[in-house]
Amino acid sequence: MVTKNLLLLLFLLNSCNTKKDTSTDIDYVKLNTWQWDIGFKIGEGDFVSFDSASLVFALKHDTIYYKGHPKAIIKKVVKQNNELIVSSIDGNNSGVYINIQEFTR
Repeated sequence: MVTKNLLLLLFLLNSCNTKKDTSTDIDYVKLNTWQWDIGFKIGEGDFVSFDSASLVFALKHDTIYYKGHPKAIIKKVVKQNNELIVSSIDGNNSGVYINIQEFTR
């Protein structure tokens, strides 16, 4: 009985966690330049930047566009490791990009 109650309590606590606000992660991604590290590449080169003058890369919500076509989904941003983890649109491939501004400080 104690085990059931403990499991129920853990389940309730976990389900009551507020959803993480990803808008700050999206802003962090937009403001930085990312260098390909390993795995899936979004474009042809090694760098991804979302500056306003860029006609190559765009970011809408969690989708990264390359030359106007959706290429990747942001799966995770790990600020402690300066990492952007992406997945191909079809979900079959993933890749890691490094925030070069933070990494070189």
